[in-house]
Amino acid sequence: MKIKNVIYYIREGTFCFHFKQWFYLNIAPKLFNLISWIYKVDNKKIVCCSFYGNSYGGEAKYVADYIIENNLNYKLVWLFDSRKNSNKSLIPSQIKKVEYLSFQALKEMASAGVWIDNCRKAFYPRKKNNQFYIQTWHGNFVMKMVEADADLPDSYVKMAKKDSKMINVIISSCEPSTRMFKNSFWYSGKVLEYGTPKCDIFFDSVKVQKANEKVRNFYNIPLDVKIILYAPTFRNSHDLSPYKLDHEIVKEAFEKRFNQKCQIVVRLHPNIASKADELNIPDHVINATNYSDMQELECAADVGITDISSWIFEYFLLKRPVFIFFTDMEDYMKTDRKSYTKYEDLPFPLAKSNESLIQNIINFDNNSYENSLDEFYNKYSFYEKGESCKAIIKDIETYFE
Repeated sequence: MKIKNVIYYIREGTFCFHFKQWFYLNIAPKLFNLISWIYKVDNKKIVCCSFYGNSYGGEAKYVADYIIENNLNYKLVWLFDSRKNSNKSLIPSQIKKVEYLSFQALKEMASAGVWIDNCRKAFYPRKKNNQFYIQTWHGNFVMKMVEADADLPDSYVKMAKKDSKMINVIISSCEPSTRMFKNSFWYSGKVLEYGTPKCDIFFDSVKVQKANEKVRNFYNIPLDVKIILYAPTFRNSHDLSPYKLDHEIVKEAFEKRFNQKCQIVVRLHPNIASKADELNIPDHVINATNYSDMQELECAADVGITDISSWIFEYFLLKRPVFIFFTDMEDYMKTDRKSYTKYEDLPFPLAKSNESLIQNIINFDNNSYENSLDEFYNKYSFYEKGESCKAIIKDIETYFE
């Protein structure tokens, strides 16, 4: 039995994992590049990746779904990291699943006409001149300073600059994002102002309703219960004190304000997901951290709460209430990320304590709030119209004409 344990550790243990990661990120691509020329580019093959193979989600998912729904003639490949607890069964059968860090993944990328990613590429073969790399990024409104404007490790900056040299087009959701891509992304190429694929769903009432029912069925939440989605971002220090939301009094405040039963659903950022137990989330609160599709959760949520996670800048398109709960705002600005926009200028009620949050909930005025959302949308020139996926496919077709 001990020998079996040793063999298992060698194959699956920490040392093996880190060695495999180092090998595939540093050695495998160089070895593969010696033969990558033998794989001819197929213009109809699209290789997708989201958050380094973390899940079937993000912008590429919605492009892939659009292709499948419209029976378009493309071969879809999804790079999938099985170690990140992703559920491979969620990926449609029409999509080929390939392990993220593998020679097979390098082969698929080397032979694909199109790459779609929402993060900097860390693992890839030498890109060929006739390959089309679409970078969608993963935030549709740039609030926190990023890339050249942020204090980042030299290793990341080096990787980011290499990535930007490969990119053919970047997808932008609004004027501030376009400006950031042009000024701070180490990128001088084309920016397509289409809006983001993952936001298309918010403009289709049928899909919104289906996503709502899917989430509610998954967590057994009745249709007459309001869902309060609390999804904060992470801190560089991994300090958990900013997440001390008082679930009981917040739930009571919402039920009093809306005169309806409520269910709080928590979704933690991947960087703090492993510390969920330390937060002592009550049993009656649903932990949806591992739910694969954030946009589906947004479609189901009647109200959103966060500190300043970027998901609210897509969620607001549904014109549903968002409350900012940011207990460490001043400290965050000093130690984590400075911002391009003042938090006080956002259309969302801001609270720095549970007591202030309760007052904002009780005093919430929906008419005034919706007017402020319209002003926000127009002020920052959002391009979201629900047609991003269609525009991206058209651009792919144009590239290979």
